[in-house]
Amino acid sequence: MAAIPRLIQNFRFGLYDLAGRQLAEQYQARGGDADDLELMRRMSLFCRIYEHEGGNPMQKPDGSFWADENDVWDCWMGFAGSESEAQRICDVMETVLRPLHQELAA
Repeated sequence: MAAIPRLIQNFRFGLYDLAGRQLAEQYQARGGDADDLELMRRMSLFCRIYEHEGGNPMQKPDGSFWADENDVWDCWMGFAGSESEAQRICDVMETVLRPLHQELAA
């Protein structure tokens, strides 16, 4: 949790200019009701949960390990508030951020 404010700030002064409006529009179109700041917080939590050092995707940011992929998803759902909200945010990030990543990588 200590990393979240910095992740939000990085997002706000980085990706937000490129994709903030699209993220909010896609999120609301899918039935999301969180404001922009809360959406950024939840996306930052997602990134923190799925962040790992080195090549092992099962390693937690604190160095310990997830039991399995369901353990990671259950954690994400808990922070998102529900399975539908967790899936909605994942769908929004996939729809908006993946094409942006590909565009910036090109």
